[in-house]
Amino acid sequence: MKITATFLLFFLPAFLYSQFRAQLAMTPEPTPDVLGPPPVEWMVGIEGGMNFNRHPGAFTTQLCQCSFSDGSGRGAVFGGEIWRRLSRRFSVSLKVLYDDMQGQYSNILENDTTLMDDGTRVPLDYERVGDVRLTYIVFNPMLQFSPYGRLYLMAGPAVGITARAQYQYRLRHLNPDYVFVSTQTDESVIEDWTDIPDVNPVRIDIRVGLGYDLWLSRTVVFSPEVSYTMPVTGISNVDGWEVNTLRAVGVIKFVLK
Repeated sequence: MKITATFLLFFLPAFLYSQFRAQLAMTPEPTPDVLGPPPVEWMVGIEGGMNFNRHPGAFTTQLCQCSFSDGSGRGAVFGGEIWRRLSRRFSVSLKVLYDDMQGQYSNILENDTTLMDDGTRVPLDYERVGDVRLTYIVFNPMLQFSPYGRLYLMAGPAVGITARAQYQYRLRHLNPDYVFVSTQTDESVIEDWTDIPDVNPVRIDIRVGLGYDLWLSRTVVFSPEVSYTMPVTGISNVDGWEVNTLRAVGVIKFVLK
């Protein structure tokens, strides 16, 4: 009886453990998460979003030699990209974008103005407004690094071909009791849309940012991205006139392979 009890004491746990291991080996692995990223190598995408532009420096109009400095503005950005995985953590993409980097400048001017009804001169305040339309077709290769999970950092150069570079100069009354005789409104266009003189036909900048991959299915990814643009070249030959951009976009990518 003691021999039987001893046998059971030593060999029963071993038998049960062996059965447990066999059961684990026979149990099928769980089905992969449908929303988990497959091991893809190529994707294409479309993107769109907003540029938040800052225009440090100054420019001078041609007609009145009026100077404007330190503008800002918002514009649209949209385009497409092709993406290629290099390794587990590194990938590259080529973006082709339409970049709107428009800006607006304004300052307050006090000027003695002759009134048409009695010919007297009174000091009136005006707002001088300079609008700049500035758009580029941009080719932007980016190197992406994924430190962990679905987050990725990205950086790369960009080359832009100038598509539009114009400015407009407007003058606006700040006193509601007066209007311009020529327009019968509180605003008058001094210089209508005019080409920026000596504009640079090519723009070069450096772009850095980050993004996050959200898998909508096994073949579709949505990636919000935020990036910052640091100019290498200026807008024209005017020293110090350039544009920096904070960009927020959404990218929808489709798996090719």
